[in-house]
Amino acid sequence: MDITMGITMDIITITDITTDIITTMGIIITMDITTTMATITTMAIIMGIIITMATTIITVTIMDIITVIIIIMVIIMVTIMVIIMDIIMATTINKEINLSQGTILKEKNIVLNDLYFGRLFGKY
Repeated sequence: MDITMGITMDIITITDITTDIITTMGIIITMDITTTMATITTMAIIMGIIITMATTIITVTIMDIITVIIIIMVIIMVTIMVIIMDIIMATTINKEINLSQGTILKEKNIVLNDLYFGRLFGKY
């Protein structure tokens, strides 16, 4: 009795952790990706129901494990995609900033050169 209770509690905690991960991921990811995630999870649930109707408990557990692995893989892929997008965005922004700073510096140099040569040749 105690052993089974412990096992069920463990399973509950694991499911809580996975739901937490999915919810946090959902907040980070854009709407399109979250909708695809939802469709994938619903498909997995439907598949699970069909399998429970058709086959024994052992195959169901194997399929559940596979579906969980698939969901985890999708989450990992999405996180990697988000990270890559963030990196790309950051690099492009940095490039733009560097370019703008470069043009400002060039303009400053031109102005300084004009002032210097103007003073030399008595313009100002």
